[in-house]
Amino acid sequence: MIDLPPFDSSSEARARMTLIQCKALAQKLETDKLTNELSQLAHLRSFSKSSSCRVEEVKKWVANGWNTEVLVKANKRLLDEDALKQSLQWIFPQAYYSAFSLCLAYFIVGGYTQRTHAGVIKEFGDLISRDKYPKTISFYCDGGLNKVSFKNLQFRQLTHTLEYDRRDEDCVDAQIKQFLNSTRQNDLKEKLPKLGLKTKKGKKKVKFDQKDYDQASKKLGNTSILSLLYRKRIKANYQDIETLISDYLDAESAYEAIVAMLEGINLIHESFIFKALKKKEFEDILNSVKKRHRNDFEQRIERIKEMI
Repeated sequence: MIDLPPFDSSSEARARMTLIQCKALAQKLETDKLTNELSQLAHLRSFSKSSSCRVEEVKKWVANGWNTEVLVKANKRLLDEDALKQSLQWIFPQAYYSAFSLCLAYFIVGGYTQRTHAGVIKEFGDLISRDKYPKTISFYCDGGLNKVSFKNLQFRQLTHTLEYDRRDEDCVDAQIKQFLNSTRQNDLKEKLPKLGLKTKKGKKKVKFDQKDYDQASKKLGNTSILSLLYRKRIKANYQDIETLISDYLDAESAYEAIVAMLEGINLIHESFIFKALKKKEFEDILNSVKKRHRNDFEQRIERIKEMI
């Protein structure tokens, strides 16, 4: 249990919050629970390959996602404590690109047309709101300024922002809600200037009201797990470097949580791809990956075979 009182060090607070967010998401996306939900998911049972699907394109994106996951796990195995901490700057971009690649491969199989990061994230957010994914990963928020609404997360009032108990599912959900809300507010603020809104005098708006936020909200779509990973990818590259190399951040625990979260997300998209391509085509993709790298996800594939 992590149940820490507020403290003065903003650096320590940011480091601990990063670790808590990772642990909460890993706890939420536990693979046994996801596998059970996938086995009963109507959309997976009826899913099939689109006539527009190009298997070579699917193969490219699946291999890209797997190879990037291999890089994430290799750091954990090969780097010592100091080097592991220094490498945390790269794990969030790598985790995002691995999840994005497998999601995009699934979209190609299913005939979805989105290819950009924004388009894939928005489509994913729409699909989880329509029961096309396991309930466990189908948490999201929508709405604009002061009107954010959370879905598939339990209500829990935290005693402080760094309260966390993995045994308390409501507390886990509350931490995810904090992460979703801050991500949505950040994304809305970035979206607003891009809308080209004008004042009554025809000048470019620099101050925005509730109606403006509502308009940005519709353009943005739902804020989901992919939104969170995309935000962390950007922050790791440009904003959070000092936090990620902080002595207050347990690098090994962060890695373990991020790997567990990534395995859960990739398991879902691999299941859809396997269901649509059938065993032979899927194993052709698996065989395209270097043999020494396959151990990182072969166990997950066996789980999918047993389920489907």
